[in-house]
Formats: sequence, C-alpha cells, structure tokens
Amino acid sequence: MKIGRVVAGLMGMAMALVLSVEIGAAQTIKVGKDNRTLEVSGLGTASAEPEVAKVHVGFINYGASLTEGYKNASDLSSAIIKALNANGATKNDIESQGQGIAALTEFELKNLTGPLKGMKYRVTQSWTVRVNPDQVAKTLDAAVQAGANNSGQVEWLMKDSTVLERQAVARATARARALAEEMASGMGVKLGPVVYVTTDAQPSVIPISGRMSNLVAFAPGAVAPETAPLSIEAQRIERSVTVKAVYAIE
Repeated sequence: MKIGRVVAGLMGMAMALVLSVEIGAAQTIKVGKDNRTLEVSGLGTASAEPEVAKVHVGFINYGASLTEGYKNASDLSSAIIKALNANGATKNDIESQGQGIAALTEFELKNLTGPLKGMKYRVTQSWTVRVNPDQVAKTLDAAVQAGANNSGQVEWLMKDSTVLERQAVARATARARALAEEMASGMGVKLGPVVYVTTDAQPSVIPISGRMSNLVAFAPGAVAPETAPLSIEAQRIERSVTVKAVYAIE
C-alpha cells in the first residue's frame, strides 16, 4: 500500500509539472504568419528642467596628532554647517554622507609636501544639501568658503521621479500604435487588439555639473580665498522608454 501511494504521488507531481510547462508554453507569443500577429516597437523620450538639486560638499583635513586632527575637523565641520545654514539650508535639507579619521600610511607620510609635511592623520566628512536648482552655485560657494575643500558634485532631480517615465511611456505607446496601424494599412489587413506589450526603460544617467573634487591644496584648517561663485547651469533631465507590442491582425 505504501508503495502504491508513493507511485501515485510521483505521478501526480509529474502531471503537475507537465501542466505547468504547457501553461508556460501557452503564454509565449510566437510572432509569425501562422498566428497572424504583428510586432512593433516605439521609443518615447521626455525631458524637463530639474526641480531639485543635491549638492555634495565635504572636506579633507589633516593633523599632526589624532587630537589635533579631530579638533581641526570638528571646528571645520561646524563652520561648514553654519555657513550652509546662513545660506538658507535647514536641518531637513542637509544629510550626512560619511565621516572618518585614519592614520596616514607609510607611503603617504614619505610623500607629504608643503604645509602637509609632518601631518600624521587624515579626517574626512561629507554631506548632501538639497536646494532649488538656482541656489546650487551659492550653496557650493558658501560651503567652499567655509573650508569644504572636497566638494562640487551635483545631482539634478525631479520632485516626482515617475513623471518623466510616465510621459515617455505614453509617447512610446502612441508611436508603437501609429506604426502598427501604418504597417497594417500597407499590408491590406485590419489591425486587431493588442495581445502582448512590454516596456524597456533606458538606464537613467544622473548629470553631474560643477565637480571640484580633491581641492586639498589648502593648508589644514585654511579656507578658499573669497571669489565670486562658480557659474553653474542646471542640466535637463531626460528619460527614454521603449514599448514593444504585439497586435493581432484580421
């Protein structure tokens, strides 16, 4: 009896597996004259001026001792945040990205020059500041003037990240439909309902502007000389989507 139950169970599993394969195969769309279908694709692109910007600011500082390096970094950190606040950034606008303190390697110690000679520790800290696009240059300038000597990367963003994707999908869908109708007309057939559709969003590329990394030529604790803010223009954000559709033809 037990053997019979095992065999029955295995047969049931095999039937379920076959049924599963058959269902999967039935869902596969085979394009060709035998099932009278027509496959098209349409590319849709949407772009807009950014609504928000994230400015990356930070510093690299040094100290002859752990205590000195940490104290200098603490003073510099406070000065940068104070400058950002004075420029209009609130606590909710500023996010810490990273901070660290480490002893310099033997190789680094041997190759220190100028005002960095004799330094043994390096301290780093970084933030992102969320601002309106037209405030990027002033925000970056305020941070750099306060000693943020490793700053400059900017991310241009939309408040709703799905807006451009939806617009691109709508345009891609319309183009795919128009192409299908034109092809059906040219072949002398009637376009039927859509039987399969998929989208392929192109990878988003975040534009970067005004990058000023590795400005560590300043002496420890020193700040940049006062100058006018950099001229930074916002970059348009673009999204592209490809819609692939299979229509029945009558």
